[in-house]
Amino acid sequence: MTLGPPSPRAFQFVADLLLGNDAKVRLRLTRFFAAAAVYAFCSAIAVLAVWWKLSDPLVAAVLCAINLVATLGFYVAMRSGWSKRFSDPAMTMPQMVFAIVAISYSYAAAAPVRGAVTLLMALVLVFGAFTVSQRNCRRLGWLAVCGLAIVMAVGSVRSPEVFAPRIEVIHFLLSAAVLSVIAAVAGELSALRALQQTQKLELRNALDKVRQL
Repeated sequence: MTLGPPSPRAFQFVADLLLGNDAKVRLRLTRFFAAAAVYAFCSAIAVLAVWWKLSDPLVAAVLCAINLVATLGFYVAMRSGWSKRFSDPAMTMPQMVFAIVAISYSYAAAAPVRGAVTLLMALVLVFGAFTVSQRNCRRLGWLAVCGLAIVMAVGSVRSPEVFAPRIEVIHFLLSAAVLSVIAAVAGELSALRALQQTQKLELRNALDKVRQL
């Protein structure tokens, strides 16, 4: 007896189980799973680095555990409706702050290939252009730069044979320049998005007044 492909009802059942029936909650969770995929990718890279003996197993295990706990925590908060008590039920800023902290830690976990980790930091800042305000985009940019600076400084002091100070200075200068520009551009895009939403609201109100007249 062979098993056929899952029926559409089965897919619908799983989707309802994971995302719920509330349209707004489903939208938030759909976006959240996109971010969770990035966390899973970071954990997979950490495991691969351990497999190839490029990273400390303990550091990688801590990173994977943090990603798992935070991912489950954000999911439960949104799926249960607990996050609705906040002004932003999607918990966008907490998620982005966590992502920046986790990526900063990943920089230490993947020491030989740490230069590529900063690309994920840029991805987080780009995502901010579509989700947070211009001011928060700038804050996230500063947090990203400061997070990398702290990790680089600690690594250079504790393990200078791995985190060579001169190389870390070059990494920091390049990362700070690129991330600052991305944060500024993301902030401008966020401001344009907010202006467009305001104009749409004003136009809708004007149309309502015209209908009443």
